[in-house]
Amino acid sequence: MNIIPPVILASKSPRRQELLRLMDIDFRVVLKEVDESFPDGLTPTEVALHIARKKAEAFDENGRR
Repeated sequence: MNIIPPVILASKSPRRQELLRLMDIDFRVVLKEVDESFPDGLTPTEVALHIARKKAEAFDENGRR
């Protein structure tokens, strides 16, 4: 039996929650305070990746990348 654990949504965005519900995806919201600042000169894609990485690292208990 392959049971998939719920997705962890690290965002309080109601729209993201709605989209996951519409796709019938099991999820839970877990928030941690993360500085969403980013270095100057990044492209929009790089900004999104930079912030996503910072949020993911906030959930890594050992501080690993």
